[in-house]
Amino acid sequence: MKRKWMIPARESLFKMSLILMLGILFLAGSPLALASGSAEEITVYHTNDVHGSVIGTEKTCVGMEYIGGIKMATPNSLLLDAGDILDGTMAANRDEGRSIVRMMNSAGYDMMTLGNHEFGKGQVQLLEILQQADFPVMGANIAATGESRDSENLVNFLTPYKIFEVAGKKIAVFGISTPETLTKSNPARLKGLTFTDVAAAAKRSVDTIRAEHGKMDAVICVAHCGMDNSSDDENKASAVMSLLNEGDIDLIIDGHAHQELMGSGAMYEKGAMIVSTGTALKYLGKVTISFSRNGAKTLTSSYIDAADARANYRPRPSTKELVDEMSSYLAEASGTVIGKFRNGMYGGEVYGERVSRKGESNMASFVTDAKLWQTRNYFEGTEYLDPSKYVIIGYNGGGGIRASHPAGEITIGSVFKVLPFDQGTVYIALPASDLYKMIENGVSKIAGQDGQTGYVQGADGRFFNASGMRFEYDISETAQVLDEINTSPTFGQVTVPGRRVKNIYLDCDNGARLSEDDPRKIVLGVLSFEMSGGDGYFLLTDYQNKIIGEDISNTQATIRYIQYLMTLPENRDGIAYPLNQGRCTILGSAYKNSSWDFKGTVAASPGASSDSIMKLSGYDMQKEGARPVAGVQYRVTLNGKETGSVTTDSSGSFTLNSLPNGPAELRLTGHGRVFETCIDNFAGINNLVFIEAAGHP
Repeated sequence: MKRKWMIPARESLFKMSLILMLGILFLAGSPLALASGSAEEITVYHTNDVHGSVIGTEKTCVGMEYIGGIKMATPNSLLLDAGDILDGTMAANRDEGRSIVRMMNSAGYDMMTLGNHEFGKGQVQLLEILQQADFPVMGANIAATGESRDSENLVNFLTPYKIFEVAGKKIAVFGISTPETLTKSNPARLKGLTFTDVAAAAKRSVDTIRAEHGKMDAVICVAHCGMDNSSDDENKASAVMSLLNEGDIDLIIDGHAHQELMGSGAMYEKGAMIVSTGTALKYLGKVTISFSRNGAKTLTSSYIDAADARANYRPRPSTKELVDEMSSYLAEASGTVIGKFRNGMYGGEVYGERVSRKGESNMASFVTDAKLWQTRNYFEGTEYLDPSKYVIIGYNGGGGIRASHPAGEITIGSVFKVLPFDQGTVYIALPASDLYKMIENGVSKIAGQDGQTGYVQGADGRFFNASGMRFEYDISETAQVLDEINTSPTFGQVTVPGRRVKNIYLDCDNGARLSEDDPRKIVLGVLSFEMSGGDGYFLLTDYQNKIIGEDISNTQATIRYIQYLMTLPENRDGIAYPLNQGRCTILGSAYKNSSWDFKGTVAASPGASSDSIMKLSGYDMQKEGARPVAGVQYRVTLNGKETGSVTTDSSGSFTLNSLPNGPAELRLTGHGRVFETCIDNFAGINNLVFIEAAGHP
């Protein structure tokens, strides 16, 4: 006879409950954590400034397929994006971002805010693309002025906010886009739109949510505003809190400035946590919101990088299928080798510093030289090559240079990484006085230079990168101020004239100074974005009916220039390009030193999968379990010339003394390794840690 387990009726409920509880605790594997029962959690994943970088890599990009897998594996979670996701790579340009939206749908995004680059497509096309999204697109401060039906259609499509029910909690989310979109996107494509004040829009959103839905368990603002000095204070993400009280908003997810604000690097404004993941899906941001039974609420910021994602998660199959198809397309379209660089070409962001937006970088100089070369070819056989009547120069805005390029093979795809926007060029001829005004605009956002280190503050996409000339500007003089509010009657007008630009020197005149009343016209190529007043170049709108030619994009011109250079005998082994050619000189600065000292640290990290370099300020040696590499000698090569050697001290540190101001390429060779990097005191790249991975000497 089989024994039956019998529980007396009056004891059954208690004992069965106890058995179930024990079973749950056993399965959970954490009886103490569950027994406390003190908190409930939701997870908020966040991305920003992806710029079409959706294909995962082992080291540098989490990948949309893993974003989807992580979201799928996390109950009680939200996945939010802070803008600039649909434009900026060959993947995004393939079909104007439609494939990116399909991947976001598959990955499980819950919302997105519009970034300034989303508007480069034009309002009609942008709306058509966004209508494919399975998630709300938010813009609480985007309004129609009544001038355009297209603007009204777009604004009516946008969602001001949404209340999400997550784990029984009411989570309110609203979006804010930077008012700087009016000058950091093509103004001609923004007709009929305006971007209202950040602080006022945030307060209006919070007040509306409370009035219509009552008290929320958490409020999140997803902003595309930025927190660096390239934005005015009233346009920064922190301005969201200006008219609000502590506790009105819990979390601000930010984009636009490509800053890495996570973990201990998260910022706070009136108690609201501000986070941002950098750019190009280098990280997936993660904020855990814990709700205690006593009503307390705790936010914890962290992140998942590419290695973490691959070690601990699986890709979402439906998203991976879309990513794999895109990878196949890109491999076929971009794999053609067109040349070789013998040294690193630095531009875009280097260790978080936007080097092409505040000073000379060799990648920006190279692209600008390509524009000059293409301009001369375009006007071959015309009067515009008559040096007595015209001067041809090259110009490129710093914001158009999106990446560096390592030494080695150059492919069509790698050029597109540097110059992803692929906009056509228009040619104009303007007087010398207007060239001075253009450069005034180009240096107007430079905020100052540190008197001790030489660090230049105030990176902005309008920075004037030049070819065929060099210029000097006085940083202590008055900077140009523009009215950049499109509802203002003086929108686009100079309200404070700049007095910074002192001299322009022309290569074609053997370095002689260009007078503002020189009778010759200056011929240069610009983008339609700039012709419409983009990046504050409103003076160019006067030339819209004076275009003297239309041509291929910067991207295509650079590809052709590389192919041409590779035909020259001196480039048989590749193209070498100096980092500092003296094209831009700062006058009137508090920084008076003629040289500077670079500091480096070498650390061995058992957890690192490969050798790497990063800013020392962003590296916690103790947290990473790293140790200093002491007493090791490294050969030092600067700008291709070996200059000696250094030996690390007991803390793994070394110093290179009396370096010329500005950018240089450093190579460290020793201990079985070769490290190559840009160093630049003006860009703030003056103290780096060289991380040696495990498994090496």
